Amino acid sequence: MFGGKGGVGKTTCSAAQAIKFALKGKTTLLFSTDPAHSLADSFEANLSQGINPFPQIPNLFLYEINAEEVFGKFREEYHVEIKDLLTTCSYLDQDDLDDLLHLSIPGLDELMGLKTVTDFMDSHEFDVYVWDTAPTGHTLRLLTLPGIIDEWIITVARMKWKYFDMMRGFKRRDVFDPQEDILLKMKKLIKKVSSLLKNPGSSHFTIVMIPEKMVIEESRRMAAQLHSYGISVSRVIVNNVYPYNEDCDFCREKSRGQSGYLEEIVNDFRGKEIKIVPAQPREVKGIPLLSFFAKFL
Repeated sequence: MFGGKGGVGKTTCSAAQAIKFALKGKTTLLFSTDPAHSLADSFEANLSQGINPFPQIPNLFLYEINAEEVFGKFREEYHVEIKDLLTTCSYLDQDDLDDLLHLSIPGLDELMGLKTVTDFMDSHEFDVYVWDTAPTGHTLRLLTLPGIIDEWIITVARMKWKYFDMMRGFKRRDVFDPQEDILLKMKKLIKKVSSLLKNPGSSHFTIVMIPEKMVIEESRRMAAQLHSYGISVSRVIVNNVYPYNEDCDFCREKSRGQSGYLEEIVNDFRGKEIKIVPAQPREVKGIPLLSFFAKFL
């Protein structure tokens, strides 16, 4: 997983890392959950919906996940069960239910995007999954979802059980519960996603940053919040670092200005693997430049 503030080079780093895995012979899926997808731009390629094999590099596959589309399929598959569940737990009439079902439930579409990835992992189709996440706030919200959705499921289940207890009292017999399946599946999904993200043996989180005050502060907060969720940061990539050059006034001043921030990063992230990546003379796009960039990782 690659995360960090917007504009620090997450997509470039994740793309370069995926190339490196693929060239080592590992079947690699590089996927993005950032609503502002940039994998296609990074690889200078046209990507269709779903998984795209990348012919220039064997073993590499690209996938820009459309979370809304994934949630739409989920909603279509479980339309009847969701409707029955909402009917059980509310006093909404038919029109209100239909309106509600067509709304995008905040966070749930993102969780469905993550579900797509866990489904791939279950299929054992790929050796490595490289996740290009959205900017910090969006990613942290996504990582809190398992806990939030789990609480939501418990609350809905409690309301549902009250309803069915009452119905059993009226009918004096067991009442068939058509929603049990969808709640159980959601509960299993939450457990799977949580255990996957929190397993240091299978998942590694890399924070990408540049040596600037605001970025360092945001990265520090991100690391602390990830730790509180049980997700450890294993590596830090400091991108766009200017080398000291006595013959270049701009480079010399830029390097001096960044040196204090680099010391701050080393102190803040002591014990983590820290990679210093020098500023590149050109925008890193396309296979040759991404492959060259991968050497710094």
